[in-house]
Amino acid sequence: WDARSKLAILSALAFGEKITPEDIYTEGIRRIAQIDFQYAHRLGHTIRLLASARQTPDGVILSVRPALIPRQTILASVRGSYNAVWVRGKYGEDTFYYGRGAGSRPTGVAVVSDLMRVAREIRSGSPERVSPFAHERLGEYTPIPVTRQKRAYYLRFRVTDRPGIIAALAGILAEKHISLEAVLQVPCDTKNDLPFVITVEPTSEEAVREAVDRMSGLDFLLEPPLALPVEPGV
Repeated sequence: WDARSKLAILSALAFGEKITPEDIYTEGIRRIAQIDFQYAHRLGHTIRLLASARQTPDGVILSVRPALIPRQTILASVRGSYNAVWVRGKYGEDTFYYGRGAGSRPTGVAVVSDLMRVAREIRSGSPERVSPFAHERLGEYTPIPVTRQKRAYYLRFRVTDRPGIIAALAGILAEKHISLEAVLQVPCDTKNDLPFVITVEPTSEEAVREAVDRMSGLDFLLEPPLALPVEPGV
């Protein structure tokens, strides 16, 4: 929820729209397991919780969710209490901001800095000051479903091993016009709880969700598939 609130403020700054945090698609990290990092590393990626805002011809797509990102990107090196903000501008291209996002002292500095700025503006009586949003007023935001975006996807399964599992999953993906990219399985002695991964080529999130819903009813699955977007390199 903290990341969602930050994204709402940053999106208003960037796009001049009044964002309602409840409109932002939000997914936590509860289902991420150590095995997911192992598979991500095999794919040359790692996993990070990303708060993302992208402007499209239809509007701004907003989400807070875990995703795979390439290990060589600067975002992959952000760890612990540090936060990072990556911005791609229409003309300024890429800029990056990095610092501690938690802790009494870093938080205190940020809060006191804001209070001092407000106090200066009240004292100087400048109601017509330049808005920090760089817009005269914020427009009303029309939520754009995150399902419209297209990404490659990482699908992790936990199954009771038996013949025909890959064929059944591939058949559902084919019905949704989703192309497989790779199938990965780390050797495992436990056949009654076998994890493996399928990665798929870029497709709409709507199609991936429909496929995952279909797969969730298969009797060899121990839990619904975990689907994570694979973000392009930054």
